[in-house]
Amino acid sequence: LKANIENEAYKYIVLRGNNSEVIKRCMRCRVGWEETAEFNTMFNFKWQQSSNGIKFNQISINGKKQMVNHFEHHSAITTKDNLFKNLNECLDNKVFEFVPLTF
Repeated sequence: LKANIENEAYKYIVLRGNNSEVIKRCMRCRVGWEETAEFNTMFNFKWQQSSNGIKFNQISINGKKQMVNHFEHHSAITTKDNLFKNLNECLDNKVFEFVPLTF
Protein backbone atom coordinates (compact mmCIF):
# COMPACT_ATOMS: atom_id res chain seq x y z
CA LEU A 1 0.00 0.00 0.00
CA LYS A 2 1.21 3.51 -0.75
CA ALA A 3 1.66 6.10 1.97
CA ASN A 4 -1.46 6.65 4.01
CA ILE A 5 -2.92 10.02 3.01
CA GLU A 6 -4.54 10.65 6.41
CA ASN A 7 -1.20 9.97 8.20
CA GLU A 8 -2.83 7.39 10.41
CA ALA A 9 -1.34 3.95 10.86
CA TYR A 10 -2.48 1.09 8.68
CA LYS A 11 -4.32 -1.56 10.69
CA TYR A 12 -3.58 -5.27 10.58
CA ILE A 13 -5.10 -8.38 12.14
CA VAL A 14 -3.23 -11.66 12.62
CA LEU A 15 -5.35 -14.58 13.82
CA ARG A 16 -3.91 -17.68 15.48
CA GLY A 17 -2.56 -20.43 13.26
CA ASN A 18 0.60 -21.90 11.74
CA ASN A 19 3.32 -19.24 11.76
CA SER A 20 1.02 -16.52 13.11
CA GLU A 21 3.72 -15.41 15.56
CA VAL A 22 6.19 -15.02 12.68
CA ILE A 23 3.66 -12.91 10.78
CA LYS A 24 3.04 -10.76 13.89
CA ARG A 25 6.78 -10.17 14.38
CA CYS A 26 7.14 -9.13 10.75
CA MET A 27 4.16 -6.78 10.93
CA ARG A 28 5.44 -5.18 14.17
CA CYS A 29 8.63 -4.23 12.28
CA ARG A 30 6.68 -2.43 9.56
CA VAL A 31 6.72 1.34 9.94
CA GLY A 32 3.26 2.87 9.82
CA TRP A 33 1.37 -0.31 10.74
CA GLU A 34 -0.35 -1.21 14.02
CA GLU A 35 -2.28 -4.23 15.21
CA THR A 36 -6.02 -3.87 15.72
CA ALA A 37 -8.72 -6.02 17.32
CA GLU A 38 -9.71 -9.09 15.35
CA PHE A 39 -13.34 -7.93 15.16
CA ASN A 40 -12.40 -4.55 13.62
CA THR A 41 -13.79 -4.45 10.08
CA MET A 42 -11.69 -1.38 9.18
CA PHE A 43 -8.43 -3.31 8.76
CA ASN A 44 -5.98 -2.92 5.87
CA PHE A 45 -4.47 -6.41 6.11
CA LYS A 46 -5.80 -9.60 7.69
CA TRP A 47 -3.89 -12.88 8.01
CA GLN A 48 -5.58 -16.09 9.06
CA GLN A 49 -4.88 -19.81 8.87
CA SER A 50 -7.63 -20.69 6.41
CA SER A 51 -10.09 -18.89 4.20
CA ASN A 52 -13.05 -20.15 6.25
CA GLY A 53 -15.12 -17.18 7.34
CA ILE A 54 -13.57 -14.64 4.98
CA LYS A 55 -16.35 -12.67 3.32
CA PHE A 56 -14.61 -11.89 0.03
CA ASN A 57 -17.61 -9.93 -1.22
CA GLN A 58 -17.21 -7.47 1.67
CA ILE A 59 -13.49 -6.73 1.28
CA SER A 60 -12.82 -3.07 0.44
CA ILE A 61 -16.51 -2.12 0.24
CA ASN A 62 -16.08 0.60 2.87
CA GLY A 63 -13.72 2.65 0.68
CA LYS A 64 -10.62 1.37 2.51
CA LYS A 65 -8.09 -0.79 0.66
CA GLN A 66 -8.15 -4.20 2.33
CA MET A 67 -6.10 -7.34 1.75
CA VAL A 68 -6.31 -10.88 3.08
CA ASN A 69 -3.81 -13.72 2.70
CA HIS A 70 -6.14 -15.97 0.68
CA PHE A 71 -7.69 -15.99 -2.78
CA GLU A 72 -11.37 -16.65 -3.27
CA HIS A 73 -12.09 -20.06 -4.87
CA HIS A 74 -8.47 -21.11 -4.42
CA SER A 75 -8.91 -24.78 -3.53
CA ALA A 76 -7.94 -25.84 -7.07
CA ILE A 77 -4.32 -25.12 -6.17
CA THR A 78 -4.13 -24.92 -2.37
CA THR A 79 -5.30 -28.36 -1.33
CA LYS A 80 -2.98 -31.25 -2.04
CA ASP A 81 -5.58 -33.45 -3.70
CA ASN A 82 -6.85 -30.71 -6.01
CA LEU A 83 -3.35 -29.51 -6.82
CA PHE A 84 -2.39 -33.06 -7.84
CA LYS A 85 -5.57 -33.51 -9.89
CA ASN A 86 -5.10 -30.21 -11.74
CA LEU A 87 -1.37 -30.72 -12.37
CA ASN A 88 -2.07 -34.23 -13.61
CA GLU A 89 -4.70 -32.94 -16.04
CA CYS A 90 -2.42 -30.15 -17.30
CA LEU A 91 0.50 -32.54 -17.73
CA ASP A 92 -1.45 -35.24 -19.60
CA ASN A 93 -1.21 -37.72 -16.71
CA LYS A 94 2.59 -37.36 -16.56
CA VAL A 95 2.67 -35.45 -13.26
CA PHE A 96 5.46 -37.62 -11.79
CA GLU A 97 7.79 -36.59 -14.60
CA PHE A 98 7.67 -33.09 -13.09
CA VAL A 99 6.74 -33.55 -9.43
CA PRO A 100 8.62 -35.90 -7.06
CA LEU A 101 6.81 -38.73 -5.30
CA THR A 102 6.28 -37.79 -1.65
CA PHE A 103 4.89 -39.57 1.38
